[in-house]
Amino acid sequence: MAAQQVVGASPVTFVSEDPTTAGNQFSIPLASLKFDDKGAIDPSDWPPIKNNKLGPVDSDMLKILFKNMVALRLLSPPPPAPNPRSVP
Repeated sequence: MAAQQVVGASPVTFVSEDPTTAGNQFSIPLASLKFDDKGAIDPSDWPPIKNNKLGPVDSDMLKILFKNMVALRLLSPPPPAPNPRSVP
């Protein structure tokens, strides 16, 4: 299965807990996120992660945050396209 875009109401925003960037607020555009083959959110297209600028504390925290946001249905894959044969 190919990676799927992430659908949500707004960017994912968090305040850094990493010692190197503590207190800084980050905002991740939904366009930088995708679901991987296992159904987890992959933020590797977001520049701070892509360029190794996010600390390990925040990287670990993001995994938990994304998992919780998916469980609460705040982030989801796009709905399936309708089957053209089922449309009258």
